[in-house]
Amino acid sequence: MRDCCWMRSENLIPMTETIIDIEKRPPELSLAEFIWLHRVHFTGTVPSDIPVDTDQLEKLGYMKRTDTGEPLLRPLAISLFETPKSDLDGFFLELILRYPFKVGTGTKVRVLHAVDPEAHSNRKLKQLYGRILGVRPAERHAEIMALLDKELTFRRDNLQYLQALETWLNQRSWEKWKDVTDTDDGEGRITAVL
Repeated sequence: MRDCCWMRSENLIPMTETIIDIEKRPPELSLAEFIWLHRVHFTGTVPSDIPVDTDQLEKLGYMKRTDTGEPLLRPLAISLFETPKSDLDGFFLELILRYPFKVGTGTKVRVLHAVDPEAHSNRKLKQLYGRILGVRPAERHAEIMALLDKELTFRRDNLQYLQALETWLNQRSWEKWKDVTDTDDGEGRITAVL
Protein backbone atom coordinates (compact mmCIF):
# COMPACT_ATOMS: atom_id res chain seq x y z
CA MET A 1 0.00 0.00 0.00
CA ARG A 2 1.11 3.51 -0.66
CA ASP A 3 1.19 6.43 1.71
CA CYS A 4 -1.66 8.84 1.16
CA CYS A 5 -1.50 12.53 1.88
CA TRP A 6 -3.93 15.33 2.58
CA MET A 7 -2.72 18.04 0.25
CA ARG A 8 -2.62 21.74 0.88
CA SER A 9 -1.10 24.24 -1.47
CA GLU A 10 1.92 24.92 0.73
CA ASN A 11 2.65 21.54 2.34
CA LEU A 12 1.88 17.84 2.66
CA ILE A 13 0.79 16.16 5.86
CA PRO A 14 1.78 12.46 5.64
CA MET A 15 -0.80 9.93 6.79
CA THR A 16 1.08 6.63 6.71
CA GLU A 17 -0.95 3.73 5.31
CA THR A 18 -4.22 5.58 5.59
CA ILE A 19 -6.81 4.83 2.99
CA ILE A 20 -9.99 6.82 3.10
CA ASP A 21 -12.81 5.05 1.29
CA ILE A 22 -14.75 8.05 0.00
CA GLU A 23 -17.45 5.75 -1.36
CA LYS A 24 -18.62 5.44 2.26
CA ARG A 25 -19.20 9.21 2.40
CA PRO A 26 -22.88 9.96 2.98
CA PRO A 27 -24.31 12.52 0.53
CA GLU A 28 -25.04 15.04 3.29
CA LEU A 29 -21.32 15.31 4.13
CA SER A 30 -18.83 17.28 2.10
CA LEU A 31 -15.52 15.61 1.33
CA ALA A 32 -13.78 17.94 3.80
CA GLU A 33 -16.26 17.02 6.55
CA PHE A 34 -15.80 13.31 5.85
CA ILE A 35 -11.99 13.59 5.99
CA TRP A 36 -12.25 15.73 9.15
CA LEU A 37 -14.38 13.04 10.86
CA HIS A 38 -11.91 10.37 9.69
CA ARG A 39 -8.94 12.22 11.17
CA VAL A 40 -10.75 12.86 14.48
CA HIS A 41 -11.71 9.18 14.66
CA PHE A 42 -8.27 7.70 13.90
CA THR A 43 -5.93 10.29 15.43
CA GLY A 44 -8.06 11.57 18.30
CA THR A 45 -7.06 15.15 17.45
CA VAL A 46 -9.03 17.95 15.84
CA PRO A 47 -7.54 18.83 12.45
CA SER A 48 -7.10 22.60 12.34
CA ASP A 49 -6.08 22.50 8.66
CA ILE A 50 -9.51 21.35 7.40
CA PRO A 51 -12.20 24.02 7.68
CA VAL A 52 -15.57 22.47 8.59
CA ASP A 53 -18.79 23.66 10.16
CA THR A 54 -18.86 21.63 13.39
CA ASP A 55 -22.31 23.03 14.22
CA GLN A 56 -23.62 21.39 11.05
CA LEU A 57 -21.92 18.08 11.94
CA GLU A 58 -23.56 18.31 15.36
CA LYS A 59 -27.00 18.97 13.83
CA LEU A 60 -26.59 15.98 11.50
CA GLY A 61 -25.83 13.75 14.49
CA TYR A 62 -22.19 12.92 13.66
CA MET A 63 -20.70 14.54 16.76
CA LYS A 64 -21.44 16.43 19.93
CA ARG A 65 -19.34 18.79 22.00
CA THR A 66 -18.10 17.90 25.46
CA ASP A 67 -18.26 20.34 28.37
CA THR A 68 -14.82 21.59 27.35
CA GLY A 69 -15.93 22.17 23.75
CA GLU A 70 -14.00 19.23 22.30
CA PRO A 71 -15.78 17.19 19.61
CA LEU A 72 -16.98 13.72 20.57
CA LEU A 73 -17.92 11.46 17.66
CA ARG A 74 -21.30 9.78 17.89
CA PRO A 75 -21.97 6.18 16.77
CA LEU A 76 -23.21 7.45 13.39
CA ALA A 77 -19.75 8.87 12.60
CA ILE A 78 -17.87 5.92 14.09
CA SER A 79 -19.87 3.46 11.99
CA LEU A 80 -18.49 5.13 8.83
CA PHE A 81 -14.97 3.93 9.68
CA GLU A 82 -15.27 0.81 11.84
CA THR A 83 -15.25 -2.79 10.66
CA PRO A 84 -18.68 -4.39 11.15
CA LYS A 85 -18.67 -6.44 14.36
CA SER A 86 -19.65 -9.72 12.68
CA ASP A 87 -16.78 -9.45 10.17
CA LEU A 88 -14.31 -8.42 12.86
CA ASP A 89 -15.25 -11.42 15.02
CA GLY A 90 -14.54 -13.80 12.15
CA PHE A 91 -11.33 -12.08 11.10
CA PHE A 92 -10.01 -11.98 14.67
CA LEU A 93 -10.92 -15.61 15.29
CA GLU A 94 -8.98 -16.62 12.16
CA LEU A 95 -6.00 -14.58 13.36
CA ILE A 96 -5.82 -16.12 16.84
CA LEU A 97 -6.36 -19.63 15.48
CA ARG A 98 -3.49 -19.21 13.03
CA TYR A 99 -1.10 -17.32 15.31
CA PRO A 100 0.64 -19.79 17.67
CA PHE A 101 -0.63 -19.36 21.21
CA LYS A 102 2.56 -20.66 22.83
CA VAL A 103 6.14 -21.43 21.79
CA GLY A 104 8.87 -23.51 23.33
CA THR A 105 12.06 -21.75 24.39
CA GLY A 106 14.32 -24.67 25.20
CA THR A 107 13.02 -26.08 28.47
CA LYS A 108 10.34 -23.42 29.01
CA VAL A 109 7.12 -22.36 27.31
CA ARG A 110 6.25 -18.76 26.43
CA VAL A 111 2.57 -17.82 25.94
CA LEU A 112 1.93 -15.47 22.99
CA HIS A 113 -1.81 -14.85 23.50
CA ALA A 114 -4.83 -16.25 25.33
CA VAL A 115 -6.56 -19.21 23.67
CA ASP A 116 -10.09 -18.05 24.50
CA PRO A 117 -11.25 -15.42 21.97
CA GLU A 118 -13.39 -13.80 24.69
CA ALA A 119 -10.57 -13.47 27.24
CA HIS A 120 -10.05 -9.91 28.47
CA SER A 121 -6.64 -9.57 26.80
CA ASN A 122 -8.08 -10.83 23.49
CA ARG A 123 -10.99 -8.37 23.63
CA LYS A 124 -8.42 -5.58 23.81
CA LEU A 125 -6.52 -7.12 20.88
CA LYS A 126 -9.73 -7.47 18.85
CA GLN A 127 -10.40 -3.73 19.21
CA LEU A 128 -6.85 -3.01 18.09
CA TYR A 129 -7.21 -5.39 15.14
CA GLY A 130 -10.45 -3.66 14.13
CA ARG A 131 -8.63 -0.31 14.01
CA ILE A 132 -5.80 -1.88 12.00
CA LEU A 133 -8.23 -3.34 9.46
CA GLY A 134 -9.76 0.08 8.89
CA VAL A 135 -12.06 0.80 5.95
CA ARG A 136 -11.16 -2.19 3.75
CA PRO A 137 -11.21 -4.98 6.32
CA ALA A 138 -11.44 -8.04 4.05
CA GLU A 139 -8.58 -6.88 1.82
CA ARG A 140 -6.38 -5.84 4.76
CA HIS A 141 -7.11 -9.04 6.70
CA ALA A 142 -6.20 -11.20 3.69
CA GLU A 143 -2.91 -9.29 3.32
CA ILE A 144 -2.07 -9.70 7.03
CA MET A 145 -2.88 -13.44 6.96
CA ALA A 146 -0.71 -13.98 3.87
CA LEU A 147 2.21 -12.17 5.51
CA LEU A 148 1.70 -14.09 8.76
CA ASP A 149 1.80 -17.35 6.79
CA LYS A 150 5.03 -16.18 5.14
CA GLU A 151 6.59 -15.40 8.53
CA LEU A 152 5.47 -18.72 10.06
CA THR A 153 6.84 -20.65 7.07
CA PHE A 154 10.16 -18.84 7.29
CA ARG A 155 10.42 -19.26 11.09
CA ARG A 156 9.03 -22.80 11.28
CA ASP A 157 12.17 -24.08 13.03
CA ASN A 158 12.69 -20.96 15.19
CA LEU A 159 9.25 -20.07 16.54
CA GLN A 160 10.73 -19.28 19.96
CA TYR A 161 11.63 -15.84 18.55
CA LEU A 162 8.03 -15.06 17.53
CA GLN A 163 6.62 -11.95 19.22
CA ALA A 164 3.60 -11.98 21.50
CA LEU A 165 0.48 -11.26 19.45
CA GLU A 166 -0.05 -7.88 21.12
CA THR A 167 3.48 -6.78 20.24
CA TRP A 168 3.12 -8.20 16.71
CA LEU A 169 -0.04 -6.12 16.16
CA ASN A 170 1.20 -2.93 17.87
CA GLN A 171 4.44 -2.95 15.89
CA ARG A 172 2.67 -4.01 12.67
CA SER A 173 5.33 -6.69 12.33
CA TRP A 174 3.67 -8.33 9.30
CA GLU A 175 4.83 -5.30 7.27
CA LYS A 176 8.44 -6.50 7.64
CA TRP A 177 7.57 -9.51 5.48
CA LYS A 178 6.09 -7.63 2.50
CA ASP A 179 9.25 -7.55 0.42
CA VAL A 180 10.72 -10.85 1.57
CA THR A 181 10.76 -13.60 -1.05
CA ASP A 182 11.47 -17.21 -0.22
CA THR A 183 14.10 -19.11 -2.15
CA ASP A 184 15.37 -22.64 -1.72
CA ASP A 185 19.15 -22.67 -1.55
CA GLY A 186 19.35 -26.28 -2.83
CA GLU A 187 20.19 -27.69 0.60
CA GLY A 188 16.60 -27.83 1.83
CA ARG A 189 16.88 -24.47 3.58
CA ILE A 190 14.64 -21.55 2.78
CA THR A 191 16.49 -18.27 2.84
CA ALA A 192 15.01 -14.81 2.63
CA VAL A 193 15.98 -12.45 -0.13
CA LEU A 194 15.38 -8.80 0.67
